[in-house]
Amino acid sequence: KTYSRDRLYCLAFDDMARVNFGSVDFQPEDYVYGVCDSSGVSLTDIQRYKARLNGDVEANNAALRTNVNKNYANFIETAKETSKLEADMFELGNLLNEQSAIMRGLNLAVAAVQPARAAEPEPDRFVLADVQGLERAGLNPLAATDCVMAGPLALLDPDTFATKAKKYFFLLTKLLIIARPAKAGRTPPLVFEDLANLTDLTVADPADADSGSGRILLQTEDRSWLVAAASPADKRAWLLALRRTLGKLRGTKSDTTTLQHTWLDDAPEDIEVCIAQRAFGAAVDLVERAQEELQGGGPRLDAVPARIDACARKLAAALVTEMARPALRRHAIRTTVQLLLRLDEHEKACRAYLDSWAATIQRETRRLKMEGSTELYVFKLSQMFFGLLRSTCHEFAYLFDNSAKSAYVRWAQLQLTCYAAVLARQVLDSTTSSLATVADCVTTARTSCAALLDDGLDLQFALDALINDGIVRAIEEAGRSWVSATAHRLADETWNPRPLGSRSEQQVFRAHMAAYGIDHVDDYFEGGMCLLSDATTQLCIETRAFFTSAAQLLDLHTLGPIVEWTNNVLLLFMGKLSDNFDGRPIFHTNAAFVLDFVFPAIRTAFERKHGGSIPALAQLASDLTRRWAEAASDDGITHI
Repeated sequence: KTYSRDRLYCLAFDDMARVNFGSVDFQPEDYVYGVCDSSGVSLTDIQRYKARLNGDVEANNAALRTNVNKNYANFIETAKETSKLEADMFELGNLLNEQSAIMRGLNLAVAAVQPARAAEPEPDRFVLADVQGLERAGLNPLAATDCVMAGPLALLDPDTFATKAKKYFFLLTKLLIIARPAKAGRTPPLVFEDLANLTDLTVADPADADSGSGRILLQTEDRSWLVAAASPADKRAWLLALRRTLGKLRGTKSDTTTLQHTWLDDAPEDIEVCIAQRAFGAAVDLVERAQEELQGGGPRLDAVPARIDACARKLAAALVTEMARPALRRHAIRTTVQLLLRLDEHEKACRAYLDSWAATIQRETRRLKMEGSTELYVFKLSQMFFGLLRSTCHEFAYLFDNSAKSAYVRWAQLQLTCYAAVLARQVLDSTTSSLATVADCVTTARTSCAALLDDGLDLQFALDALINDGIVRAIEEAGRSWVSATAHRLADETWNPRPLGSRSEQQVFRAHMAAYGIDHVDDYFEGGMCLLSDATTQLCIETRAFFTSAAQLLDLHTLGPIVEWTNNVLLLFMGKLSDNFDGRPIFHTNAAFVLDFVFPAIRTAFERKHGGSIPALAQLASDLTRRWAEAASDDGITHI
């Protein structure tokens, strides 16, 4: 049976194609020897099979690269999500710690405010009716309704301060009744023991007592009791009740003053405890109440105002430190600012608030990565930066009065300087940024900055002052590249008609001509040949591209460099055209195209954008026309 050569090739290599090249026991040398020794296999067949194998390898490599790129993109997205979740978890952890600290400090904060409510003591579980033997003192327990305060106090030894016994004290409007617990199982549960007339009673807070001892000294002319309360809060409540009752009974001004300011001796310690527990709201309440009480303080309170002021300064420093925490939420920052303002720390509040926003802007700027196009990065950067400035402007006006507006403007200008530095580093001073990229990024920045005018914040002049030098450098670099490319192209130009045979080439050419408003494109075709040289066509394209980008950057600061490089390129082109002029019609066609269409279109667009005539362009038109007229008048003689 006769087979064709291709059929023989398929039969010879059919078994070989089933070989698993990736197996562990595959031997490449044996496989090659087996292929070469096969009957009916020629060198051409082996070469074809090798090309087939190479094609499979290239296909596998391409598939591998595609999978690697896809996996890398998935890895980047996963890393972003992981980073965001880690930041959220960190912020959540800080928030939970903060809430836990507030809850732990709640009881202490309530205890610190408790002295203000000591004027209305809570009733004890024992009343005068529970005391046996009051009749011996001439008292009717059922008729005694003037009890001010009642509660247990420990009776101490005056020498050793050891507890001798537990007593129950009942403070009436004119009497102090002391009772002891009855024996177990007896009723009533208390037994009358002693009685003191408040007119003869004096109350003292022992000066050598520890801060947590709770000792109180009660004295008459012939007796004394050294007692101790169960807690500092109970001690303050007893002292306040005793001194208030004595003040009402005796009607002395000194007792009333002592009654009003009794709790102030412990207020600094209470404020420091609230600061340690981060209960800043309670601490500010204590400071405000203490300052109100101290406005009428007497000589006895001369040392207290200094201690309260020191605590207020310490509290303000703690609040400023609190605002520097990176995980602090915006509502917590507003609350902290309001606490500082309540302490009359307006300057510190303003500085700490703006520093907090500055740290937020810096943190968000670092999170932005250059992934993709530069224009997209600048768009995200501008939206983030100017959006935060707008939020800050709204919130600042709500928290502070107009006297602090100048501080905000200075801060905004400083942040704008940082923004301009990032813009210059990524765009204006980058060697990979084209003039079109620079123009788009600058337009985005200016548009975002102009949106702040709706909030009464005008930073456009400051932004232009910061980026104008970088824009000029970008224009200079683009101009040098334009001149260099034009010079290289003119050096290789032969000034001959060029063929544009394909339909796609003609469509591209017509599109470029239509961009300049030229409808009679057929005038530049002759027998399928284009009468405009490649250098002239590229000059038309590059001139339009340069102007499109430069028009977005055109202002009084950039007008000079833009016109200068336009002059350089056009003078270079017309000079080379004049130098190579040999009398052929193609030179006249190219020169007329530049002088009658390209340059007028540029001049009209520039002057319309500028809003008036530009003398430098008028001088350039005169120079170009004169240069070509001199070359054409020589009729082929080289013009220098």
